[in-house]
Amino acid sequence: MATVPLRVPLEDPASVTVSRAQALWRTMKKKPLGAASAALLVAIVLTAIFADVLAPYDPLETRPEIRLSAPSRAHPFGTDDIGRDVLSRIIYGARISLWVGWSSASSAATARDDWT
Repeated sequence: MATVPLRVPLEDPASVTVSRAQALWRTMKKKPLGAASAALLVAIVLTAIFADVLAPYDPLETRPEIRLSAPSRAHPFGTDDIGRDVLSRIIYGARISLWVGWSSASSAATARDDWT
């Protein structure tokens, strides 16, 4: 008859406390793609919030004399067919995209609650 030696745990797992910051750091180390995605979402939300400060030009201002210009120092993403700055339009477009996403998610949650 074989016997197995009894192992004594060094610490009781229930007595070990982990702060939220430590748990978050461990999760980020285990799943770096999730951390990068979260950072990207935070950047998009902050860009949408501070669009008035970040956008270099008015997104609706037309300047036909610079229409379809290539990317340059003045217009990093170039201009569209009627001379509007593409970077400014993308920055302001983040507001609309987030609003549409938020409103559709909230209406879906409301509809789900109505059925239960």
